[in-house]
Amino acid sequence: MASISSRLLPLRVDPQTGEVAINPKTGKPFAQKKRFDVRYRDSSGKERTKTFKLNAEAVQFKNETEGRLSRGTYIAPEKQRVTLRELLEQAAREATRSNTAALKRSAASNLGTLGDTPIGKITRQDVREWLGFLQNGRPWAGGKPLAASSASMHLRSVKACLNQAVSDRLLERSPADGVRPPKAPRTEVTHDKLLTEGQLVAIADKASPTVRRMIRLQYSTGLRPGEVCGLRRRSVDPDRGQLLVREQSGRGADWAWYPLKTDASVRDVPLGQMARDMIREQLAERPDGDPDEPLFITRQGGMFTSNTYGGAFLDARVAAGISHGTPHDCRHFFASLLISEGLRVTDVQVYLGHQSAKETLSTYAHLWPKSAERTLAAIDNVLTL
Repeated sequence: MASISSRLLPLRVDPQTGEVAINPKTGKPFAQKKRFDVRYRDSSGKERTKTFKLNAEAVQFKNETEGRLSRGTYIAPEKQRVTLRELLEQAAREATRSNTAALKRSAASNLGTLGDTPIGKITRQDVREWLGFLQNGRPWAGGKPLAASSASMHLRSVKACLNQAVSDRLLERSPADGVRPPKAPRTEVTHDKLLTEGQLVAIADKASPTVRRMIRLQYSTGLRPGEVCGLRRRSVDPDRGQLLVREQSGRGADWAWYPLKTDASVRDVPLGQMARDMIREQLAERPDGDPDEPLFITRQGGMFTSNTYGGAFLDARVAAGISHGTPHDCRHFFASLLISEGLRVTDVQVYLGHQSAKETLSTYAHLWPKSAERTLAAIDNVLTL
């Protein structure tokens, strides 16, 4: 059982005279202050003491500590002095997948002051405040905010790290429990946001031969950037006109593949003539290449990732004098082609690997002809002069 004892602090002393200090308001010595010491033995039998200014705080700590000891959930204070950044960096070192390690390192570099806080002192409000910085502007990154998807990704890493700390008996409960990820704004593609075929061709022409083929293959198949980067040589058959989407690249340059975004992302994509030509050209670059190696390889011999491909796309876009656009615009362009040719929502959904028709409609609703336009088109088709 824990116990509480009180003690008086020594009288305040005047540092100049060494005499007892006098309160100028009362003409008497300053009142002696009390401290309340809680003494208890932890689960290992070690005697511990914690001091409080207020008796109420001491009583609360005594009751909580006795409860934890009786439930077997007591955790020694020194175990909770490790910081969140230290735990995330350790998790990155211990990760067996390069993609997981990269995610942990990225989260560790985006913790701000939360990263230097001992995990035992982190509160739920601290986590919410940190998440707000990610969304609204990071003081440690010049006030630059992150997209909702990136903020959610870092929150997942922090939650996983703190949950592991609970499993390792470093925490009784995670302070991130109940903290919800931000809602990503709905992506709506409109005609005015689309890159034209001419703009995409101009960007591709300013890229290196390999990146040029990646861009043209992407806007002629609608693959996601990570799916393009994750293609293996055996994933493509230009003679049969078939491309198999089975995996995607990670975040590291090492040759490693990871599961797709959803089960619906697994699909067989038919190839048009441009896509076949781009694949044949790329295969010819390494005619003796192993079937399991990446179809697209960087100049350094590494695997393309969404980031490195996106950076190469940006360089080519700037060189082409185009003001906006990312590799995702290649996918949007392909979707607009399907829609303009009158394909049904469910057909577009399958081509793009969306999980539901609702996802397809919420993204591309503005590209489908409105009912009034369809009515007028039907009238024009029937009534001829």
